[in-house]
Amino acid sequence: QTTMECETVAITLLCGGILPLLLSGIIRLSLRESGRIYALMPFVFAFSSDIFAYLTGTFLGRHKLTPRLSPNKTLEGSAGAFIGSILVALLFGVIVRAYGYEVNLSVIGVYGFFGSFAAQVGDLSFSAVKRLYNIKDYGHLLPGHGGMLDRCDSLIWTAMVIELLSAWVPPIVAALPQ
Repeated sequence: QTTMECETVAITLLCGGILPLLLSGIIRLSLRESGRIYALMPFVFAFSSDIFAYLTGTFLGRHKLTPRLSPNKTLEGSAGAFIGSILVALLFGVIVRAYGYEVNLSVIGVYGFFGSFAAQVGDLSFSAVKRLYNIKDYGHLLPGHGGMLDRCDSLIWTAMVIELLSAWVPPIVAALPQ
């Protein structure tokens, strides 16, 4: 029973403390200068990574990435996620520039890479929890999609990574004078 108690404590700490702390990175990003743009980045990078992983994996996927952990994920899908997220990050940078902000496109491309990495780690970490506890879906709001948490698992880690990166090397220097 001690093992069960340790698991309960670990899950309580994870769900009650660590996950909200990581996800609150979006709020902290929104409080920065140019915060609305920074707060969008985790969504843009995580969702583009997920979409490109799915599309590339569906059409080109042959080699399993982690067969026991997440049997439908492929190496090709993972590569497509990185490439897609970088391309979308660059497009995002160009759009933000069009709205009068000074954007370092090289840096935002690197954000796309690390955003995709964080998204994939987040997705795999939640898959590990599902496998450990034999959970098929985290909810029934989105049938066949694993529930709402499955749609946001990649976002949780991406928010933290973008927050850390932006404190170190911000891609958006400032709004240009009008």
